[in-house]
Amino acid sequence: LPSHPELLDWLAVELVESKWNIKALLKLILKSQTFQRSSKVFPSHLELDPENIYLSRGPRYRLNAFSIRDKALQASGLINTKLGGAPVKPYQPAGLWHAVAVTGRRYREDQGDKLYRKSLYTFSKRTVIPPSQSIFDAVSREVCSVSQQRTNTALQALNLMNDLTYVEASNHLGLRMMTHLQGDVEKKLVFGYMTAIGAMPSSAVISALKDHYREMLDEFKRAPSHAKELLSTGARKLNNHANPIELAA
Repeated sequence: LPSHPELLDWLAVELVESKWNIKALLKLILKSQTFQRSSKVFPSHLELDPENIYLSRGPRYRLNAFSIRDKALQASGLINTKLGGAPVKPYQPAGLWHAVAVTGRRYREDQGDKLYRKSLYTFSKRTVIPPSQSIFDAVSREVCSVSQQRTNTALQALNLMNDLTYVEASNHLGLRMMTHLQGDVEKKLVFGYMTAIGAMPSSAVISALKDHYREMLDEFKRAPSHAKELLSTGARKLNNHANPIELAA
């Protein structure tokens, strides 16, 4: 049963009196303190409302398969925000559709800005949905699905670390970090973290990122060819005069 039946009654009356203005009702809900609650758990809230029945904290969300890619493109500055148009075919593994394309059709990647359109416009074949989406639990759309399962697998981490889309996006985010702020490494790391995550990093996170940056800097100094290989990933070239060793790190 609902925890606040009186509130539901009040909202129902508001909807009727607004002459069934759905937009006004949604705006009312969105502007409420309850809807804007943080998902952080405070001891006082946990003691009074351990099951969150009274919505003392907001729900925890995780980006879905489409949003993860779009967020990476947005953070890197690569995203193409054009609205509407025909479906596009971004990066996919070689040989996609070969086993199921009985008509002889083959997957051919698009070129230019089409590679960076929002995931909403990605062409999807019901028998072979884009692998980068299926890894993050996107449904195949062969049957109706009212909710999406959420898993945590090693494949998801490997995809974010090695998939062409994310490696290219990370290169361009790195370039934004280098060109946005001069000098201080910590400020660059804070800018990159804020751009990707949307929150201020803690001192422990900054310390870990600094250590990792120094480690990668030493590695690329020993093998500059590895830095060059990393920075050549993807169709969009990095037109810059930045130090390639520092940019790769």
